[in-house]
Formats: sequence, structure tokens, C-alpha cells
Amino acid sequence: MVFALAACGGGSGGSSSSGGGGVGSFAGSYLGTANVTVAGGGGSERVVGSIEFIIRPDGTVVSDPGTDFSGNGSVQGDRFVLNIAASSFNEPGVSCLGSFRIEGTISGNRITGTIRGSSISCNGVSFTVTGSFTATRTAQSRRAFDGQALQAVGSLIGLSAQ
Repeated sequence: MVFALAACGGGSGGSSSSGGGGVGSFAGSYLGTANVTVAGGGGSERVVGSIEFIIRPDGTVVSDPGTDFSGNGSVQGDRFVLNIAASSFNEPGVSCLGSFRIEGTISGNRITGTIRGSSISCNGVSFTVTGSFTATRTAQSRRAFDGQALQAVGSLIGLSAQ
């Protein structure tokens, strides 16, 4: 999700597929939209941004490659799980701990799933991240969330200081 993530890695192993072709049949670039709510410090902000997944022929999944919010995992059956470090939100003056999780299900040329994090703390303020995404296989690639998620965290930290 170009919304998120500096890889803490993770994901479940395995490479079998439930349905024809094995994980190699899922290989490709998937682009879509993530709708996420970041809540904490007495407020919440909704962030809508792009998300990208690359599934390699061996079943390796990479989210938002080349961004602070990149995560890695493996397809197991038609599903994958990525764990992303909350330190993805770090910037000068902002220090975050914890992680959030992306769970995806692949069906045909589409991935749908959830984004969740409940034990995130930035500058001592507790946050939750909840949301969903849909991505479709494409021949193109895209660039990141343009800092919207980072701005949301910064804004909420500012709200908590009031």
C-alpha cells in the first residue's frame, strides 16, 4: 500500500495454490487503492492512497517496492500476509514503534484485503491503523502514497498536544 511500510518482513511461507496453475499464475504487478483510518491522540484521519503489490513467479510478494512502506512475504494458497514496521512513519521529530499487518486474498486478476495495526506508538501516543484495499493486475507500475499517511500521523500527534 503505498500507504505504508519499511519492511519488517514477514508473511507466511509456502507456495501451493488453491486452484490451477500454482502461485506462478498470480505473478504480476497489482495496482489499487487503500482506504485507511489512522486514529490516536484524540482524533482520527482517513487516508486514501495508492497501493502496489508485485508477486513474483516463485510466490514472493512485495508491497510498495522502493518506498518506506515496503514489505515482503509469500503467497500461501491464494493468500498472503505482510508485517510492516511502524517505523515506516518515522521522520524528523517522529519516532514510531510497533507494526501493522496487510492480509490479501488473490482472486483472478484482483487482490482484496485488510490493513490493521493496534499496537502502534508514535512519540508516546498510541495509534491504530485500520482499512482495506483492492488492487488489480496491470502492466504498469506506480509510485507511493505521497506522504499522506505520514502527514496523518503528524497531524494526529499535533492534535494530542492540544
